Amino acid sequence: MKSRRVTCVILAFILSLSLGFSCWSLPASAADKGNTEYWPTKGWKLSSPEKQGMDSGILTDMLKAIEKKKALIQSVIVIRNGYLVMEAYFPPFKKDTKHQLFSCTKSINAAALGIAINEGYIKGIDQKVLDFFPEYEVENMSPEKADRTIRNLLMMSSGILNSDNALSNSNDRVGTYLNLPLDFTPGSRFSYDNGASHMLSAITQKATGKTTFEYAKEKIFNPLGIKDVAWPADTKGISMGSGGVQMMPLDMAKFGYLFLKNGKWDGRQIVPEQWVKDSTKKYLENPNEGNRGYGYQWWINRKVEGFNAHGMRGQRIFVLPKHDIVVVFTASDSKIDSE
Repeated sequence: MKSRRVTCVILAFILSLSLGFSCWSLPASAADKGNTEYWPTKGWKLSSPEKQGMDSGILTDMLKAIEKKKALIQSVIVIRNGYLVMEAYFPPFKKDTKHQLFSCTKSINAAALGIAINEGYIKGIDQKVLDFFPEYEVENMSPEKADRTIRNLLMMSSGILNSDNALSNSNDRVGTYLNLPLDFTPGSRFSYDNGASHMLSAITQKATGKTTFEYAKEKIFNPLGIKDVAWPADTKGISMGSGGVQMMPLDMAKFGYLFLKNGKWDGRQIVPEQWVKDSTKKYLENPNEGNRGYGYQWWINRKVEGFNAHGMRGQRIFVLPKHDIVVVFTASDSKIDSE
């Protein structure tokens, strides 16, 4: 199956990058990083893999595997030590093609919320969800629902198993979500739910007075030099928190690099450092996901000592801090996430 091929290519490549460092000739500290640190705001500087302590053979083998397995991968970006060591696009996709990030949007959405907390718009992640929506007369109320917090939404422990069907045809996603009866006590278990992420976007908008897209443009995209980006909204004008952002792969790598650098960018603290640390560690057990845990809208990779933004059909932003690596994949496989 092609979906299996995509999965195998992605996992094999990431594991080879992580595990292969023991036999590569140059560690990150010895790589040629240039005389001064630069920031890729205006674009990534190029480097050969070898100058950054990497084996170009591994990268070449990955490209050959994509072609041989006919994997539905659209682009691959590899950043090491802040340098672009691999950039590949597969027809008809090009450098300037914007890709649908799907659930990679969640990681950007959460970063914007973290900034809003730091700027005082939101008290903190233990603030109650209902504090932001006093205009709603909420149905199916219970003490547990009244106590549901931003933390519960961030950790995918909102009390809702799956809100997709309820929200898909709703003209008021926030109202519909608030009215859903709880399936479990918020905070007691993990359950991946797109509606929780959309509520985070709604909270950011309520708190800042700007859509999450507008706020993210000001606080994240503009400082990083990400200019060509789209982020649709629901029928109430709330930026879609669960998916929808569209951007180019090189810009996806910038967002990953921001988190690799603990939220810092060119002398500025864009995302609070503590927020980055808190977002990228595992909380509740997730028994159905094997080697993956979950942080604040980031997946935590146990095998490769890193974390990633994860979108359906093969969209990935992998961040491997131990090895100073960011890897971006875009793909078009509708079955990859059902495996």
